[in-house]
Amino acid sequence: GDLATVHRVITEAFRGHFRSVALPFEEWEQRHLARADDGAPMLLAELDGEVVGALVSSMTTPGVGWVRSLGVLPVARGRGVGRALLTHAFADFRRLGAERVSLGVDTENATGAVALYERVGMTVERRIDVYAKDLTE
Repeated sequence: GDLATVHRVITEAFRGHFRSVALPFEEWEQRHLARADDGAPMLLAELDGEVVGALVSSMTTPGVGWVRSLGVLPVARGRGVGRALLTHAFADFRRLGAERVSLGVDTENATGAVALYERVGMTVERRIDVYAKDLTE
């Protein structure tokens, strides 16, 4: 049940974001289960009895945690949900022996994610530009 809830929250939170593609639950579950045995945190956040946020992570290499998805529903943004999820994940990663935690973000998203990451003490490690050409013109 929790995996289905995580999938629903992540899918809803990313709806309309840069090239976000909603995966069917079964495909998303297979991708998650392929990395589920590393002990990395998968967290849900509730406000007023409703699940409004989710975080999925993995241990990419020894000592390094990776936040694969962090989503907060629009109704709960700006209320500390993302910060709480990250803070709990950092503590869980530390207990697992991680010395650093990383994530990727679209720096032009409108959700305030970049400011959140800076508020919790994360810093830019590198920037990547993605180029594209529309071939339908």
